[in-house]
Amino acid sequence: MSARRRILDFLFGALAAAGLMGWLLQDEGTPVRADETSGAGEFLMATGAPLQGGALLFVLNTRTRVLNVYEAEGGTRTTRGLTFVASRKIERDLYVTGYNDKSEYSYQDLLKRFEMEEARSKALETPGVGPEDGR
Repeated sequence: MSARRRILDFLFGALAAAGLMGWLLQDEGTPVRADETSGAGEFLMATGAPLQGGALLFVLNTRTRVLNVYEAEGGTRTTRGLTFVASRKIERDLYVTGYNDKSEYSYQDLLKRFEMEEARSKALETPGVGPEDGR
């Protein structure tokens, strides 16, 4: 892919982020609604509210798997702003099955349980193959 195409992709994402963040914030700087998602071609966008107020915009390029995060702050015309917070290529992150996970069961434990349940289900569906047959 050419550098020009990458720049255009980034500019489209940045413009979309700025436009969406402007739409999300009222004149008083109050977020209208958080946790909305929308897809636009190869971009997936989601909003959320950080703990200190304002609004976050997550822009994921589904083709390149790059996640960009922006933060918008409202207020008066002089204090409003959009800040580029972070960017990360998440391609390898998608292979992680558990990290800092405080769930009751780990992914591996659940996988084993599902496999055992599936095997038990198949055994019950197959006549003559089950624990009561002694096989």
